[in-house]
Amino acid sequence: MTEIDDDPPRPRRRGVVLGVLLLACSAGGLALLFRQELGDEWELRRVRRAAAADDPELPRHQRRFVDRMGSTQDERLDIAVLLAEDEDPKVRLAALDVLFANQPRAKKLGAAPDVGADDRDGAWRARVREAAGRLLADGDAAVRKKAIRMASELARADTFGSELAAVVRGGPPDERVIVAEGLAHWNGALLRDVAADPAQPDEVRAAALCGLDAYGDKQVAFRRAELGAACASALRAPNPDLRRAAIGALRYAERAPAAWLDVLCDDRHRPLHPLALRTWIGALGDDAHSARIWSDTHDAWFRLAADPVRCAVATHVLCAAARSEIERLEKHPPVPEGPALNDRQGTVRLAFDAQLARLGNVLSVVSAARWYCEAYEKPVELAVWLPFEAPAGVPPKRDLKAYLFREAKPVWEWCLNRADAYPTRFLGTNGIVRNYGRRDVPQPVPVRPLGAVLDELLSGPPVFERLRARYDPK
Repeated sequence: MTEIDDDPPRPRRRGVVLGVLLLACSAGGLALLFRQELGDEWELRRVRRAAAADDPELPRHQRRFVDRMGSTQDERLDIAVLLAEDEDPKVRLAALDVLFANQPRAKKLGAAPDVGADDRDGAWRARVREAAGRLLADGDAAVRKKAIRMASELARADTFGSELAAVVRGGPPDERVIVAEGLAHWNGALLRDVAADPAQPDEVRAAALCGLDAYGDKQVAFRRAELGAACASALRAPNPDLRRAAIGALRYAERAPAAWLDVLCDDRHRPLHPLALRTWIGALGDDAHSARIWSDTHDAWFRLAADPVRCAVATHVLCAAARSEIERLEKHPPVPEGPALNDRQGTVRLAFDAQLARLGNVLSVVSAARWYCEAYEKPVELAVWLPFEAPAGVPPKRDLKAYLFREAKPVWEWCLNRADAYPTRFLGTNGIVRNYGRRDVPQPVPVRPLGAVLDELLSGPPVFERLRARYDPK
């Protein structure tokens, strides 16, 4: 007889065990996935019920749901679309906080590379993006406005660019305002068009211009001339709020000082004169824009040297700004050149560079005053009250050179009193924002104090004393 082996073959037993394990794992995975989906749906229902019932716990339920969904690219987030499609507008309102959660918000961005950080990353699931886009045109006004505001405040508001552009071009005025307020951070061309369009409601044009203060000028950095034209259009409007917004927005435009001068020398804008003056002087002290504004101010002053009123107004602004620069310099001890060179990327170097810029601005005013009082040949008489002066009877007739010298005198005296301070080789007549005459010196220049730079600008003590005897003998 043949003997029978009672033990089954080992390979077959292993295969059966492996199959059972795989089946168990699959079943476990399916059960986990099913349980996860059930949990997602349960959290979704909580959000819906809380929204429909005006439950004060709604924000907590929304946070729990968003945390459960994970990243903006997680496919599980697609379930939130159900909230956006709900018949109850209160639920659709709550859906917005979920759909827009974790999307980066816009920040203030300056035109300079180191002003702000252009962190505009943002990704959307296709279904979620479509649902959010539909809410921008929702039939309920509250839902629609909230959706428009949330989309406008996104770092990547251009994700909804076509929908937002349609709103600002043809939506109700209050919804246009919402879009206009955020144009500065995502669509400079549309901002320009809206601000310049007289067919737009005044409050919409003003909102577009005021958005520059909120979000910075990065989007208009290459459209400064066009922005200036838009501001000029706004200044012709009868609405004072729109004109005030234009005066403020000019700081981001090309040739702003000429426009501010137009306002200050126009009696029709008399109520706006104090604002224009403060804005202009403030812009000259704004580190983000001062270099451009100082240069444009000198251009305007030089071109209008024969116009007594405009020259006097620009002189007053330049001297006031120079005094502000001096106040900022006096707040801190001078930054030495050596430590700044040893800290090329640090705060000491930044402070040194700012110090050089402020000294250069101050010196440019001294140079302008010296040139006008000593070298300008056409005598000009000032026979009107200036926009910032309180009229008291018939205006006196004044020699414009005497007026200019007296305005610049405190600035010039400060420089003379600091003649031994601020030694450096990096402050020179060619490096300041503008000079109006200089003495040639061998290059490269050595380390020398402020007084030596004054001498190079033909503005040393003998020149000052001679002009003081002539124009301010008291």
